[in-house]
Amino acid sequence: MPSVQHTVTAAANPTAAPPSVGAHYTNTITGQQWISHGVGSVADWGRPLPGSVVTILQTVTDWTLNKDAPAVLWQVTRDVDYILKFPVLSEPGCYEMEVVLECNNGSPVNVLTEADPSIAPIYFHVPNQLVAYNGGATYYKFRCWRAITGVNTCWTVAETKFLDGDRPVYADADGSAQMLILSDAPQTFWDIYQGVSKRLVLPTLSQTFANDLFTKVDLVVRNNAGDTLTLTIDQDLGNPLAGHSSLSVPDGATMLFRLAYFVGNAQYRWSLLDSHALVEPL
Repeated sequence: MPSVQHTVTAAANPTAAPPSVGAHYTNTITGQQWISHGVGSVADWGRPLPGSVVTILQTVTDWTLNKDAPAVLWQVTRDVDYILKFPVLSEPGCYEMEVVLECNNGSPVNVLTEADPSIAPIYFHVPNQLVAYNGGATYYKFRCWRAITGVNTCWTVAETKFLDGDRPVYADADGSAQMLILSDAPQTFWDIYQGVSKRLVLPTLSQTFANDLFTKVDLVVRNNAGDTLTLTIDQDLGNPLAGHSSLSVPDGATMLFRLAYFVGNAQYRWSLLDSHALVEPL
């Protein structure tokens, strides 16, 4: 019986046709693995096996999402400009890619996002900055849709969350943080005692229509900063709040803002359902 090669290793992704059906290919740099289903061309390797995670060290400051690397763990621990790039995918279909930003910088690290120039702004629904919070891992799931006909490539944020358990979504527990990115947790408490001008980011939450049609979030803000607190809705990093460019909290008051995130008819938006004081101003 003639010998048949079944194992291929290299410090790169496959570039040639498989030597046999069922051959096993391993990228020795990333650890990704493939099983072939044909021998006609490099395309017969298919996509990497599930569970293949690419690890990116902090020395890499630019990374382009790749459909063949659907799970990425990226260390961002230095004060440099990190850039996550979103390409045009040539093959029609719906893709999901996961990126975990691991940060131990002593403070949050911003990762800039950059779309391929050929992607029209109306098809790019990703904030221009992502935040990796200190002391843990921040998870982002991105979804890309490529039309069967036409050239439209649409990128969206499907999900964001912390991977190290429940924790406040503001950067500093002492309340001095300048920005809050609201999560999909039912309740968030922000105790502010320093600075009277803050930014509130309303992100794109999960867009699974059947499960997350309507998400209600209660934001409770206690103001001990010594003057009226203004929370400006940051539309550069997040979505607008219908009918409001900012929210205010009187000095010495604790306000509850009941917000709702709605997904429907391929649209999403934040609305303010109710607001009232839990503690009257002094």
